[in-house]
Amino acid sequence: IYIYDNNNAFRDVKITAAEYFWDTDPGQGSGTTLLVFDGNYNEALETVFASTLNLPSTGGLHSMNIRIRDESNTWGPVYKRTIYLEDSPRDIKVTAAEYFWGTTDPGQGSGTTMLAFDGNFNEALETVIKSSATPPTSNGLALINLRVKDESGNWGPLYKRTIYIYDNNNAFRDLKITYGEFFWGLNDPGAGNAIPILASDGNFNEAIESLFSNSVYSTGPGLNLFNIRVRDEQGNWGPLYKRTINNNLPVLGNEGGLSAYLEQIKKFPMLDAEEEYMLAKNWRTNGNVKAAEKLVTSHLRLVAKIAMGYKGYGLPVNEMISEGNVGLMQAVKKFEPEKGF
Repeated sequence: IYIYDNNNAFRDVKITAAEYFWDTDPGQGSGTTLLVFDGNYNEALETVFASTLNLPSTGGLHSMNIRIRDESNTWGPVYKRTIYLEDSPRDIKVTAAEYFWGTTDPGQGSGTTMLAFDGNFNEALETVIKSSATPPTSNGLALINLRVKDESGNWGPLYKRTIYIYDNNNAFRDLKITYGEFFWGLNDPGAGNAIPILASDGNFNEAIESLFSNSVYSTGPGLNLFNIRVRDEQGNWGPLYKRTINNNLPVLGNEGGLSAYLEQIKKFPMLDAEEEYMLAKNWRTNGNVKAAEKLVTSHLRLVAKIAMGYKGYGLPVNEMISEGNVGLMQAVKKFEPEKGF
């Protein structure tokens, strides 16, 4: 997931062009164009698969690649899927199916048979997942493997999924988060050694939102990897939750970087009352992220000035500015231009 800016705000992407190609990349703009007159790209993609004119001439494994271009003429990354094409496609009748758990394959025909008296293998698969008799007895991640046999006696390839099994009854529980921490970048300091997420009232959602808004902990402007993990009431740490964030706002580092930060924010112009009203209305009505960003950056100098006034009270200036910026971002989100506050 790509987070558009440091406010954790998203923008609506308008797709202006799309293309696809098989196997070898011909370069941006040189693939086969997806023709979409009504803006329905889902239907256009289905047409690609349905039309034999657009498929590779030979059967077997092929890489299907798609990319799109936005209203700024920026091409996105390539979206890839490996597809197996039959030389002569046919309707397959499933006559048998089996499954097994783990990485050890017992061999075709030697797995646990999936019973489907009425031919409803979808329902049979759901029964496998739900039945407490079939999953492994140990908790944690488990690999389930499926394969089916057609009317000619040919077994298909393995279909695999990793499933997290909480207990032998596959039961779920309400998790109580007792602690949370985060860090930036690829270097994991280890569970319990990262920066604590402060949530005195237990509201970790709000605390995480503040982290996204607060650039003081970021490694710098541009793309940064943000990592979060939480601990439950039994002292168990969950897996890492990761997001890539694009930080567009000036970064306030340590005390040595304060002068550089103050110079950075001078480049953002102040707004008059009419400009502020129009930007706020644009943000409130249309969700325009650029308008919200201008509202924030135009007031960064005000936040810094107020924080500098408390310089002799024993608190680090960079922390006061950082907290003031967080409050500024939250104020922009709640600002009602018609009321003026």
